[in-house]
Amino acid sequence: MEGTTLKSTELMMALMLLSSGLTAQSAKSILGKWKGEEDASRQIEFYQEKDGSFSGKVINDNGKNGTLIFKQLKYDEQSHTYKGQMMPPDAKLSINATLTFHENNRLEVVGKKFLLTKTFHFTRIQ
Repeated sequence: MEGTTLKSTELMMALMLLSSGLTAQSAKSILGKWKGEEDASRQIEFYQEKDGSFSGKVINDNGKNGTLIFKQLKYDEQSHTYKGQMMPPDAKLSINATLTFHENNRLEVVGKKFLLTKTFHFTRIQ
């Protein structure tokens, strides 16, 4: 009986570790390089900060390389989206951003400021 209980406990722990690893993997799936669907010359690289949030910087857009465009993105388990701030390089303002996956390699970015809303789409490069 004790052997069965030990095996059950080990199985439960293994399943918990596996499921937490899958959750972490899906939350990090934003990582990598993306190109704009409307303008393929616009490319962004998302990376993880030390505090666990995600940021995105421009990597190929007419001399704006390295410009931080997304910051403090955090994965929301309930809505399966990333939420944070977007700072367009051409404007001096911060916009609320929601990033949602459509399929594995397509990302929808919705920026909202007051009553204005703008939607962008990106496709994964790497």
